[in-house]
Amino acid sequence: MIDVLGGQDSGKFDDFRKRMAKGFHALQENAEKIIILVEMMLNGQSDLPCFIGGRTLVRLLKDRLFPNQRRMNQVECQRHVDGLIAESLNNWRTRCYDNF
Repeated sequence: MIDVLGGQDSGKFDDFRKRMAKGFHALQENAEKIIILVEMMLNGQSDLPCFIGGRTLVRLLKDRLFPNQRRMNQVECQRHVDGLIAESLNNWRTRCYDNF
């Protein structure tokens, strides 16, 4: 994907990073609604394969939506997303998948 965007130093990659951070920030702004919907679905359809984790699933969702245990500002979201991207760039699974 980085190659498609023109490499890590391209304007398109920088735009991707910024948009990802804005998207994560928007996700956090609506996280409570998402969590409530997931909890409602879990209570009503706990037999679905996606709900095998039960209440643990909701806790893990909250951990992903709020990695710092609170809502982040835009700068913190950018740092978080940049960290996720850097982690992905250097991940052996990512390299293996790309080579495949």
